[in-house]
Parts: sequence; structure tokens; C-alpha cells
Amino acid sequence: MNLNDPVGDLITRIRNAQMRGRSKLLSPASTLRVRVLNVLKDEGYIRDFREVENDGHKELEVELKYFEGAPRSTRSNASRSRAAASIRRSRTCAWCATALAFRSSPRRRA
Repeated sequence: MNLNDPVGDLITRIRNAQMRGRSKLLSPASTLRVRVLNVLKDEGYIRDFREVENDGHKELEVELKYFEGAPRSTRSNASRSRAAASIRRSRTCAWCATALAFRSSPRRRA
């Protein structure tokens, strides 16, 4: 599988799993994804994650976090801003921080 945007793919997998009410999801393993998941875990967006081997390929199993039946990612704009700031301060690259901050901001139509 050729992924041009591994962070976008990870965020989309999390969003899709939450929309379906799943408790876990699998994503291909990479150092970049582990760093992003560490930030998401520290900020309380996911419960936990671990590396598993599936048919000879390493994958990340992500446990999603829900609060009163709603995904934990449904936070206020202030919380999103704090999360984006934390991502920028983390060890992730500048591109990842920008991508996550952009994806967590509300979409506006012109």
C-alpha cells in the first residue's frame, strides 16, 4: 500500500472508527504514527495503542476513547487549540503538527 499522507490516513482511520462506534482500529506501524499517537494519548484523545504483528506485518492497534457514548475527539475549539499547541511542542515534525492542527480546526464554508 502506497500512502502519501500517513498522518492523514491515521486520523481518517480514527475518525471512521469513531463514527462506527468501534473500540479499536488497526493502522500500519511507523515511527511517525507512533509519535502522533503518543501525542493523541497524552492529550486524552485515545485510550492507548500498541504494536502488533499481523501476517508478518507490524501494525498499530489503537484503543479509542469514549465519554458517555460520544467520541473523546469531540472537544471544544479551546481544547483543539491546546492539543495543536501540544503537538507543535512535541517531537513530531513541523509538517505533522501543521497537518494535525489543520485537521482539528472546524471547517468553514465560504
